[in-house]
Amino acid sequence: MADDLSLNPSTSMSITVSEVTVTQTFADASLIPADPVGGDAGEDNSHPVMVKWSGKEITVSTLSQSATILQLKEVLFEHTNVLPHRQKLTGAGKTLSDELALGSIFKRNQRIMMIGTPEETLTSFWDNQPDSGNVVNDFEVMADPEIPYAARVEYLEKISRHVRDYRMQIMSHFREGKKLLVLDIDYTIFDNGSVGQNGQELMRPYLHEFLQVAYRNFDIIIWSATSKRWIVAKLQELGITSNARAGHYKIAALLDDAAMIQIHRPEGPCTVKALGVIWGKFPQFSETNTIIVDDLRRNFLMNPKSGIRITQYRRAFENRDKDMELVKLAEYLEAIAEETDFTKLNHRKWERIAHEYRKKLKRLEKTLFRTPSSRDGGDQGSGSST
Repeated sequence: MADDLSLNPSTSMSITVSEVTVTQTFADASLIPADPVGGDAGEDNSHPVMVKWSGKEITVSTLSQSATILQLKEVLFEHTNVLPHRQKLTGAGKTLSDELALGSIFKRNQRIMMIGTPEETLTSFWDNQPDSGNVVNDFEVMADPEIPYAARVEYLEKISRHVRDYRMQIMSHFREGKKLLVLDIDYTIFDNGSVGQNGQELMRPYLHEFLQVAYRNFDIIIWSATSKRWIVAKLQELGITSNARAGHYKIAALLDDAAMIQIHRPEGPCTVKALGVIWGKFPQFSETNTIIVDDLRRNFLMNPKSGIRITQYRRAFENRDKDMELVKLAEYLEAIAEETDFTKLNHRKWERIAHEYRKKLKRLEKTLFRTPSSRDGGDQGSGSST
């Protein structure tokens, strides 16, 4: 497999926006997008916006009037390292929903303000916490709504629109009788907050071994809260593309941030991954045979029985020799592979179940490979008589 994991020499590209310069490094320069959102907006249709943040002014001039607030946040993320869900935009005199079009709320060249903390600043805070292994605990502090999110008509309507309109990128055919694994990228299988020479340095340990084990019983979908072109670039960098091409495993489909829906919590709105978007397109999958693995519990709000929260993978150079999360997760997938209804499982206990499965395998191994002395003696006796 070593040949499949090799990476091309990296190519660096610098993008300058006003006073902010951002450098992204990829193994293949052809994967670097001309702009973070996609498409070169026509001159007559462009809708420039000036964003003030942390004493800087960022001019975003690559978006059209029909581009959404969420697309604007994606651009700002590339130049500030403030994740879209952490960004608060003010200046229009009203709450800005991610689905709103820029032309409907902002004038051309309008100045607005962004509030948000970069990931590297948050990382330094997390590093000083006594329990850095559980850096995100946003699910436990949420108040349970009177009506479950998954039962609310407004969110079900959003899912129906996505089932109808969203175009999922199919990479490989779905196999009959297989269950479904939906897998996140950033901080789940890839340290998005550290800087390395290539994706392999920031890859979570045992990634390819994990995908090989998972592929035995699960079709695999990658779903990341970023644009599709960045997903493709990361899969290339991580060696997933080359391994899939070599047949070690397959990735069935890709979903990006456009497939997510916005819901409203008491703490404010957030975008989540609603598995109903997949189930509506592929009815052979449901909550009985689907699991989603992510580092953020809020992505399970629409499907709380299907989510497996994995510890965030950060500080790759410090943790890559001791992180065993994907090994444990592979054991869990093997342990539940024959289960016919995943809703009967408590995924919050996945690590305990994986541990029990590991002990069971060790006991079985001892039984299978133990050589009885009586058999040895019989063999020796038979040999001496000939």
